[in-house]
Amino acid sequence: MPVRKIPKNHLFVTGRHATARSAEMVEFEATLERDHVLLLDADPLVASYEAQPVRIPLPGKSYVPDLLVHFHQDADGVLRPSELVEVKPQAFLDKYAEDYAPKFAAAKIYAQQRGWIFCTRTEKDIRTPRLENIKFLRGYQRYEPDPTL
Repeated sequence: MPVRKIPKNHLFVTGRHATARSAEMVEFEATLERDHVLLLDADPLVASYEAQPVRIPLPGKSYVPDLLVHFHQDADGVLRPSELVEVKPQAFLDKYAEDYAPKFAAAKIYAQQRGWIFCTRTEKDIRTPRLENIKFLRGYQRYEPDPTL
């Protein structure tokens, strides 16, 4: 259950994403976040994910990371720790580094206390040829192939 609702915004693209990997509709507040959940949906090691999963207390305020991602065991039986993820454009991370530093430090500690890891994802991680292929192939996932072909 999300701890924060995504408000409608006239500056950013907001929306909801339906997925079998989440108990609820996943809300996003930027196209970069939407693209990241498309990658998660196509990753066979991702078991589930939650949007706006936890509220981390900070002095005088709080911080809510974008996603919490849980994984299946890989082929060798290794289970990756869950990831608490913040999705931001690299330019924002660079420009607002001082503002983000206390939030990210608190998130790192919060995640470590639960056996998770905290990480950020940028367009360099998300907007890849793999994402373009996923977007292209999504349009064909409901079509049944012609057996005669």
